[in-house]
Amino acid sequence: MGIDIYWFVEQYEEEEGMWTLLDGAFPVLTTCDSPLVYKARNHDVFEKLGSQGSLESDISTRGLPPDVNPITRACFDVLEDDSYGHSWASLRELEALPIADEGFRAVVKNIRDQSYGRPMRVVYWFHW
Repeated sequence: MGIDIYWFVEQYEEEEGMWTLLDGAFPVLTTCDSPLVYKARNHDVFEKLGSQGSLESDISTRGLPPDVNPITRACFDVLEDDSYGHSWASLRELEALPIADEGFRAVVKNIRDQSYGRPMRVVYWFHW
């Protein structure tokens, strides 16, 4: 049994005053081929994102943001009992993580390319 990451990319829409969901996926959806979604199981990435409570990580588990997109929230509510490490990271924080995984770096670059200067974040959690 492995641990999956649930990854949702949100962009802040200033005119609407809210975060909109750009893309997101449950890992079980193997057909998801979005360049914005990180789907791999990589211990180093998971550790840096905060999934390993006994290890120091660069991003602490912050919980879901209070202004999380309603679709992201609904996805979380479905899996809340079997998930942990609920957190989020801004694009700037993702870019600063010392992660060498090429797949992760490519996803972060793709998120940057889609930002067009607007605030971006990833809301994520881990699932058994």
